[in-house]
Amino acid sequence: MTSSTATSTATSKRKALEQKIRNNEPILQDVGRLGKDYQAWVHEYRVSTPVTFFESKVVNALTKCPWWTAPLVWIPIICYLTVSPGFSSLDTTVLFASGFLFWPGLEYTLHRFVFHAHTETYWANIIHFLLHGNHHVCPTDKLRLVFPPLPAAAIACILSIPPNMLLGRAAANCFMGGFMTGYLFYDLTHYSIHNLHLKATSYEDGSAYSTFVATQFLPWLQNLRMHHGRHHKEGTSGFGISNASLDVVLGTSPSTKVSPQ
Repeated sequence: MTSSTATSTATSKRKALEQKIRNNEPILQDVGRLGKDYQAWVHEYRVSTPVTFFESKVVNALTKCPWWTAPLVWIPIICYLTVSPGFSSLDTTVLFASGFLFWPGLEYTLHRFVFHAHTETYWANIIHFLLHGNHHVCPTDKLRLVFPPLPAAAIACILSIPPNMLLGRAAANCFMGGFMTGYLFYDLTHYSIHNLHLKATSYEDGSAYSTFVATQFLPWLQNLRMHHGRHHKEGTSGFGISNASLDVVLGTSPSTKVSPQ
């Protein structure tokens, strides 16, 4: 098979899958019905306009979340969890730092093994699409880059059970304060990767702040943007979002880097 024939065949398959998705209709039922074809579709299909999940406008609105709700909701909770235990400064620092450093490992694990799990059945496809597939289909949807607070809070409560059992409530609270800080850092970093486009030339006034932004923050963000862009391109590498270190350690770094959509 020649390269042109292979390309033509791939294009035909992609168009056939796209025809199974009804335009301007709630997408979840069609996603579920894709069955074994879902995995090929979710990594190939791209739209620039946000998709509708549910018939109900109210329920559909609950799947959207502006970026600023994350710090608005989580910073007060993080402060409460961190300062409430009454530990010494050293104990608080150790527990908080432990929780913060635990997050990147969970971020990588969830992204690689849960959000990129292979699904084929009706409900598994729908759940996968709700959790992560929708972001690959429409990476430009600004209102679905930050996880809504209510389901995030439910997951956080479940994840707090082991620390509470192992450390006790007071220490677990401080640990979870650091953990939730790591989560908030991830959420805002992911949003920034897709939407924060600053130019170093705008920060040339010589102040310490401008120097930091131009020489440290922007290069760091651009590196993560290229790293994440390759993940969107192929979906089999670049599972770290707020931190690419685990991709390096575990051999899943992208071979090349591109900017995300």
